[in-house]
Amino acid sequence: MLIYCGDNFVIALKTDGHVVGWGDNSLGQCDIPKKLCDVKSITCGNDYVIALKTDGTLVAWGCNHYSHCKIPNDLCDVKSVYCNKYCAIALKTNGLIVVWGNNSTNQLNIPNGLCNVKSIYCDDFNVIALKTDGTLIGWGYDEEYYNIPDGLCDVKSVYYGYSSIIALKTDGTIVNWGWGANGDTEYFGIPKELPNIMSLYIGYDKKRVIALKNDGNYIYWCDDDYGQYSQYDGRPLGIVDLGIDNIKSVYCGYRYVIFLKTDKTLVGWTNYNNYKIPIDLTDVKYVCCGYTFVIVLKTDNTLVAWGDNSSGQCNIPKEFTQYN
Repeated sequence: MLIYCGDNFVIALKTDGHVVGWGDNSLGQCDIPKKLCDVKSITCGNDYVIALKTDGTLVAWGCNHYSHCKIPNDLCDVKSVYCNKYCAIALKTNGLIVVWGNNSTNQLNIPNGLCNVKSIYCDDFNVIALKTDGTLIGWGYDEEYYNIPDGLCDVKSVYYGYSSIIALKTDGTIVNWGWGANGDTEYFGIPKELPNIMSLYIGYDKKRVIALKNDGNYIYWCDDDYGQYSQYDGRPLGIVDLGIDNIKSVYCGYRYVIFLKTDKTLVGWTNYNNYKIPIDLTDVKYVCCGYTFVIVLKTDNTLVAWGDNSSGQCNIPKEFTQYN
């Protein structure tokens, strides 16, 4: 089973390829299409959902204000799907992409000749394509973001910071551009003294960053207004060692961070009681962070939820609260 979170709703993909939804349904986010089956993966927008089926076709439901749910005719052979506020993007198995939705941010204007795409990275206003040769192509609304630095190559992955784009290269070095590219703390850019890293984890508001170094240790830098990355109030200066051992995975929410340890327990950082981890929670397999709530999948395929429940997003269906 896999779990996916929208802003205030949850979609569960069962092992048999069927889908269940709960939480905010004000725009039909949880109205699963009848007879939907053979689903391979789910992508959640803020208020809509797109399902990728095993045959490479797509099914969408929820808010269609920007035509997200109007899948292009004859779209097939889809490898992965990406959603943002204004559009949806399909990456096909042949390395080409298809974009649909609203074009007020120019995201539907795919650059001529774009091919050999490996993965897509998007925020609500811009799109960056990582090609199989390690180069990037960008387009969209903010020229400051989508204009790729000259000569950038060997890119492994891309991240959207608070006011900059961050490219992680295969050698563990960072290249970033945008307002925060000079490391100015006002815009929460990448610190200039950052060592070589393997991966980044960035919070919902883009101001909080955790980095996995190539020696297996974690560091962080952030605006710590809500205690997400420390056990005290205050704003760390520069880079700070994380100080938690045996971390397996990191999950960032809006005002909280959760660390899954190798012993299948969780450690959380937040100053908000609603986001604090339930006592004695063990055997955790996976964590899914909603905007202000948390869903945990345990090794026995049961679910545990906590946080904001204003839309019923933490009211787990009975079939997922008992061992099966």
